[in-house]
Amino acid sequence: MKPILQALLMADHVYVDAATKKKIVVGIFHRMTFATKREGLEAPNADGTRQIQVPLSGHLSGSPFCYVSLTEVRGKQPFTLRFVHLDEDRALFQTTFEVECNNPLETIEAVFPLPYLPVKGPGHYALELLWGMEPLGCHRIVAVEGPQRTGEQPPNSGV
Repeated sequence: MKPILQALLMADHVYVDAATKKKIVVGIFHRMTFATKREGLEAPNADGTRQIQVPLSGHLSGSPFCYVSLTEVRGKQPFTLRFVHLDEDRALFQTTFEVECNNPLETIEAVFPLPYLPVKGPGHYALELLWGMEPLGCHRIVAVEGPQRTGEQPPNSGV
């Protein structure tokens, strides 16, 4: 029987409360900003000094976390988590893992630190969860080009 995906989220961080084991998901996002040149790495001035620009907080994503909640897991089951560029239908990275549960009524939660997201241009991306080779669900993300100078607002950022 197919497991049921209850939640698949990408966020800035997922904390686990030590006492209760509850998951605290912080900064869920569906839109991310990328820069075609790295901010803060300006060419040296004539006197050899560098002007360092600090990017606007909250607009650039680095290494996020993934939160997964499943139920109806029976025995040991294989899963694949992958980050896909939807416009090219190409997986940019993926990992496999197994979950084992003897009670299909239990909820299984998993937290994964993800690598820096390899966004190379504007477009549509997704974090997908597969059971075997069958898709269970995805978390879609739109990537937009962001500010090149400190103080610029990213396009369509909603902030």
